[in-house]
Amino acid sequence: STSSNYIGYAVNNYINIIDWGGNKIETITTNVDGDGEFFDWSPDSKEIVFENNSSGNIFISKYNFEMKVMNILTKGEFPSWKINQNIVYVFYNGSTYLLYQLDSNNQVIPSNVDIYGKFYPQYINNGNEIALFSNDGYLYKYNLNYDYVASSNISLTNFLRVNLNLSGNKIVYDIEHKHIGITDIDGANKKQIK
Repeated sequence: STSSNYIGYAVNNYINIIDWGGNKIETITTNVDGDGEFFDWSPDSKEIVFENNSSGNIFISKYNFEMKVMNILTKGEFPSWKINQNIVYVFYNGSTYLLYQLDSNNQVIPSNVDIYGKFYPQYINNGNEIALFSNDGYLYKYNLNYDYVASSNISLTNFLRVNLNLSGNKIVYDIEHKHIGITDIDGANKKQIK
């Protein structure tokens, strides 16, 4: 978590939250086929945002640990939240994958930025830019107004999930659900750690 008090991990249709001693704090049902793996912490670690399946549609939901309340926010996938007060996510309008944000009042900030082939949007540079990762090993950057900033080849291959550290300078990624790799955001110092 962003406060380093908790660990979250996804198994089947659940997100399990434990403390560092391994004690279970919470289990959240996501109803998403697969591993329910796309979730992120709020900046204060009091909530998580995650994909939730309702009536065959994927929605972004928020769970508050103190109030034990879950709210469905909007239709979307791949939510990220930990650095900025806004939530960045992918919205599919039926023909195009678009980059969207939700502000702190849960109001949608739409865009026309087609991000087909790019996934796992996350805030970087103290929340002033959005990074996206592609299957061909590139990192793409956009500003908060959705203007393209830059791209770089970081040579990530065979990854299934990507996450940035709080500083936004290191990438942790899942290699085929078998290994964990880390690298600098520019692709340097790449290594498998598990």
